[in-house]
Amino acid sequence: MKQTKWANRKFTPAEKKARAMWRQALKEKSEIVQALKSCDHYMTREDMHKRLDRRLDAIKRRQVKATETFPEVGESFTVATDTIVF
Repeated sequence: MKQTKWANRKFTPAEKKARAMWRQALKEKSEIVQALKSCDHYMTREDMHKRLDRRLDAIKRRQVKATETFPEVGESFTVATDTIVF
């Protein structure tokens, strides 16, 4: 395993906030995937599309704001890498 520059990094309060926003955005994406598997019994297809568009727009805004605060926020969660050789 090769450690990345994030392995022992002490994040600033602003970076921590950006990372929290990023994690929340990823959590919401996961929840959308789960919801789309089970929400067709009470929503029309058109309503599902509208709702999905609104949620994805909100997630994108959160990710943009996090990236503006901490440009490498998306990569900051990888603390080590490894190469698999077959």
